Amino acid sequence: MTVLGFTDENTCCDRCGKMNLKGTFVIEDADRTIFLGSDCVKKAYQMTDKEVTAKVSEATKGQRELAQTEFTLLSTDIKNKIETFKVNHRGQRLPAFPEYVSLCKELDSIKNNIISKYPLVTWL
Repeated sequence: MTVLGFTDENTCCDRCGKMNLKGTFVIEDADRTIFLGSDCVKKAYQMTDKEVTAKVSEATKGQRELAQTEFTLLSTDIKNKIETFKVNHRGQRLPAFPEYVSLCKELDSIKNNIISKYPLVTWL
């Protein structure tokens, strides 16, 4: 059994069928991927909350670091432009400026692309 991470994209436990969970743990077991709620992952593998959390952190550490590095590389220039814009337009209503709105949308787009690339990672 390998804990691959936690996702909020699948909210149904494959073991008990409980639906509308906040999310499920993604488990690789015997060459298949299953989604388990927190109670079922603890029962099925006789683990405590602390052990489950540690496994998820361990499993996603590398991806989390990659995601954070990629976000930093892609967003630094835009963040600097946003900060400069804020300084230059201090006291003004920033959403009224199309350039500011465009920069914010570009930053959101980068964030969303990285989130879709690393779906099992909570990093921002």
